Amino acid sequence: VNQNGARFYLMKIAPEDLLKISCVTRRVPQGNSIKGYQRLLTARVKKEIPEFLSSNDWVLPNSIICVAEGKEKLNFRSGKLSLPSRHGFLWVIDGQHRLYSFANTSDLIRQKSEIVCVVLDPSSLGENRTAKEAEIFIDLNSHAKKVDKALLLELNDYLGKDDPDLIAVLHLSKTSPFKGLISGYSSNK
Repeated sequence: VNQNGARFYLMKIAPEDLLKISCVTRRVPQGNSIKGYQRLLTARVKKEIPEFLSSNDWVLPNSIICVAEGKEKLNFRSGKLSLPSRHGFLWVIDGQHRLYSFANTSDLIRQKSEIVCVVLDPSSLGENRTAKEAEIFIDLNSHAKKVDKALLLELNDYLGKDDPDLIAVLHLSKTSPFKGLISGYSSNK
């Protein structure tokens, strides 16, 4: 795919394989300056996301966005992208929490699952490649908007899921002093 001068490849890959060949440039002090653009991993990669990935019905269509490190040319022939089996060949730009959550799942899930990955060709990113990577990271993360909690509660109710937050809110909406004062996402109030 070519977009505004940037070239990238879309592929499927087992999380186990992507974990072996990728790394992250973290925003941490290095000497007298700060380098990198990725935040530190949060606790969600150890419990919350792996629990989701361990369910039988997870779907994760969001792609992990990476860039090839640049020393080796990407090999794309006959509709297939060949990647070297070398740690650090790919740098994760976006999706590190999703990817590293797989490290906390079973071997079977890591090896048998398939995830979507976008691999940017570094030769198409211009002279200051690291700045372009950071710009892509900013664009992806500054325009995302968190989904309203009230909408999520309504959807859980629609799906018949027992959600403790929803149960508490529904109870409060029927009792004084909150009766008539609490409305849902879809309410006109």
